[in-house]
Amino acid sequence: MLLQFTFKNYKSFKDETTLDMIASSIKEHESDVAVDAFDERVLKVVAIFGANASGKSNVFKAFEFMVEYVKKSLDKSESRALNAEPFAFSAQKESEPSSFEVIFSAGTDIFQYGFTLRSRKIHEEYLYKRDKNTKKENYLILFYRTENGIEELSQELSSAKELLELLNEEVLTLTMLSNFKFEITKTVYQWFKQISIMDYGEILSDRERIPFRSSSENPLVQILLDVEKKKTLEQFIQAIDTGIEGLDAVVFEGKDADNNQYYAIVASHKNIDDDKLTFSFINDESSGTRKLISLYVYLEQVLETGGVLFADELDAKLHPLLLRYLINMFHDPATNPNNAQLIFTTHDVFTLDKDNFRRDEIWFVDKDERGVSDLYSLAEYKQENGMKTRNDASYGKDYILGKYNAIPNLKKLTDDGEAVRHGE
Repeated sequence: MLLQFTFKNYKSFKDETTLDMIASSIKEHESDVAVDAFDERVLKVVAIFGANASGKSNVFKAFEFMVEYVKKSLDKSESRALNAEPFAFSAQKESEPSSFEVIFSAGTDIFQYGFTLRSRKIHEEYLYKRDKNTKKENYLILFYRTENGIEELSQELSSAKELLELLNEEVLTLTMLSNFKFEITKTVYQWFKQISIMDYGEILSDRERIPFRSSSENPLVQILLDVEKKKTLEQFIQAIDTGIEGLDAVVFEGKDADNNQYYAIVASHKNIDDDKLTFSFINDESSGTRKLISLYVYLEQVLETGGVLFADELDAKLHPLLLRYLINMFHDPATNPNNAQLIFTTHDVFTLDKDNFRRDEIWFVDKDERGVSDLYSLAEYKQENGMKTRNDASYGKDYILGKYNAIPNLKKLTDDGEAVRHGE
């Protein structure tokens, strides 16, 4: 489980910023909270709200950059396509490095891993493991790296010392060690691999996720070829009222370059006059339906493994009740027995109430007049009167009224074309 994500000097976030998944002491929706390896209470859902261009998608992109760089830093062509874009509106942007850090639990351990880089050159990288022999929060060093190379290395990684002397300045230690027989770094690397990242703000992204012809390697095809997983998927699409009775993967002509069979995804519907089934290709379904089916592939993987799903603009093309349905899937221990986590950005105010969220699950991003973004939770936010938000407040209504900031500063155009704030 993700416990904290901290980053600095990335896109619109100039200062150190933390998304904290550790549950606060508030007493609401207790069953919506999971427990980590050290019996700490952890959130399973976080929703991030904010105006357009406020920077909420940059939280998503910062997390995505860290995950992708860990997975790809060993591949020069792949890693150079990634860009740790620093805060632009500063004279020091060329000299200040960007930093990324996560604290997470995996199995019975808790790890702290992070790195700092500038222009793809690693300035610092570290990995710690929490000490199980003390109740006090204490971390044991596994490795610590600077621009000069590995400064500290634990006993269990000592045999990698000569290997790490060959490290390229653009390659992460974690990425390199994941290719060798070091169980501790394999565990950490595998945690990054099981993270699912989706951007539903991309144009036509839902159409691209379900191609007309898919090989047997396609995750949706694999679900449909498994009897039990297919049954669960069909129960899901029937529960959300898509009108689809069933889905099948039908053998299609040809094979891919790896000799994998091609399949076409076919949906079945009942005729209104005789209840007989009519079949159609999945591409003939609405974009919203295709989105839900492609989304289910991620849900199935994350819920099964207890992973992390980070989704940008999850509410795009989703009815608010469907969004609420997905949130409940993660909150409910029956559908989420492995404590998978859902973190998403959204504009959907309909779900922004005390029935759907704890206050510490609601986060906002606001951008000041300098272009600097700030991330904060509703549980910690203090209004102008110095008071925190009560759990009986109308979160959605108060948000629209500007009580938590993080809304557009709308202006109107005068007859001469000058923009002025409404009410002036």
